[in-house]
Amino acid sequence: MSAARILIVADEGLIALDLKKKLAQAGYFVPAIADNAATALLAVESVEPSLVLMDIRLRGPQDVIETADQIRRRISFGGRRA
Repeated sequence: MSAARILIVADEGLIALDLKKKLAQAGYFVPAIADNAATALLAVESVEPSLVLMDIRLRGPQDVIETADQIRRRISFGGRRA
């Protein structure tokens, strides 16, 4: 069984890197870190994460609620789009 792919979306780079390190130590795979909505949405398409951990704030004009809704619609659950 492969490790879960976790996408980290956070505006603080050092915090995101520390979280990535801790997740890796726990056996999870973090293929991408994004600090804004546009990067997060691109990462969702390319990485197809099992889980997205998102900070309450993001860089850029798009808010976290709107971004989370767009991510939810793009992630496939068991071969189905949400």
